[in-house]
Formats: sequence, C-alpha cells, structure tokens
Amino acid sequence: MRGATIAALCLLAAACLVVVKWNGPKIGYYFPLSPEQAPNHHKLVSPKWVAELIEGETPPTYEGRGFVLVEVNGPRDRGYARGHLPGALLLETGAIERAPMWNLVSDEELQAVIEGLGITRETTVVIYGRDSTAAARVIWALMFAGVADVRLLDGGFGAWKRYGGRVDRVSHRAASVEFGGEVPMRPEYRATREDVAAMMEDSKASWLVDVRSAAEFEGRTSGYDYISAKGRIPTAV
Repeated sequence: MRGATIAALCLLAAACLVVVKWNGPKIGYYFPLSPEQAPNHHKLVSPKWVAELIEGETPPTYEGRGFVLVEVNGPRDRGYARGHLPGALLLETGAIERAPMWNLVSDEELQAVIEGLGITRETTVVIYGRDSTAAARVIWALMFAGVADVRLLDGGFGAWKRYGGRVDRVSHRAASVEFGGEVPMRPEYRATREDVAAMMEDSKASWLVDVRSAAEFEGRTSGYDYISAKGRIPTAV
C-alpha cells in the first residue's frame, strides 16, 4: 500500500533518522546531528561510534545490553559477499516485504525474521547498507515491531570504507532468540489507508509529507517499474 510506505518514511523523518553527507572522521565525532538539531540525534551514528562498539568499547548512549550489526541488501545486491562490517549479519529486503506492492510481511513472519537475527526487544541494533533508503525501511520495520534501540550508520558502507574501518568477508549467522513480546509492539508506527484518509480530511491537525522525487510528486513517473499509477496523495506536501 503506497500510503503506508509514504507514512513509514515520514515516521523515519519524524524520528530524526536523517541521512547527512559524511565528510570524514572527526575527533570526538559520534553523532552527525546534535541534540539542538534533533531530539533523537543518537539514532544516527558515525563510523567512529560503530567502530568503538565493534571493538568492545562503550560509545555514548550505548547501554551495554548487547548489539547486533545488520547489513541490508536489496534483491539484486551482492555487496555482503564482497565485504561487510566485522560480524555483520545479512538481511535481504525480500525477507520483510513481498511483491507485487512490496508491503510489509505479516506480523508473524516479521517476528520470525527478527528472532532469526538474534534480536530481542532490548537489543541495540545497528543497520547499514549500500542504499540508505533500504536500510531506513528496515529500521522502521524494527521500530514497528518493538525494538527499542535501533541505529542507522550515517553514510552506510561507503562511509565505513572512507573511515578506514575493517572489512569482513565471513558469512555470519545468529542463534535464534525469543523477541520478548508479540509483534507489533508499536502498531502506531504504521499508517493504514484509513489513517491517511483521515489526515486528508483534517489537514490542519497533521501533515502528509511526500518524500519521493519531484518527478514522482508531479506525476511524471511512478518511480517503480511495477507500478503504473502516477501522481500523489491529495493534500500531500
């Protein structure tokens, strides 16, 4: 459902999971954003922050409850096999969404995927990819499921390489765990078609934000080879 996908991306924006240009390592640089710029600035972490986590240190805001590092690959992306962050697990986007519209899988399937990655609701999860859009999609799914501490590596794998971080070529697997609750624990993080319709009726109470390209917003392209419909949801900005 396109409305749900757009709303999901809006949620990530609201959560301040902002991807900013990374200009190289800086002394004391852990977060690309400051508390003044975004209340949830700690959701976006630098390669320095992740490197310290991997080395067994305690970077700022990490509570020491254990962590899982996940690389997100698209359906045609084979980047993980060529090299990934040390200890990173692989998650292909097809595990959490289905054709033809690529909406989120059932709650039961999503929980099984998360548990198979060794993730509980208390685990700190660091997500990255070659494509930060796909990584952000997974972050939203984990937040929706109920994982309390999810982070996005600013700049993804490219930023890690520029930082000079070590690269691992071993394929890693996790021992399955119990999540610690029934997915979804934060159902309010997903907007339904009915939710979006209500927003359209009361545009003064909420904003419907379109985060696609200008060409998609203006209806010149759908942006997807499997979607013929073009245009935007009424009242979207």
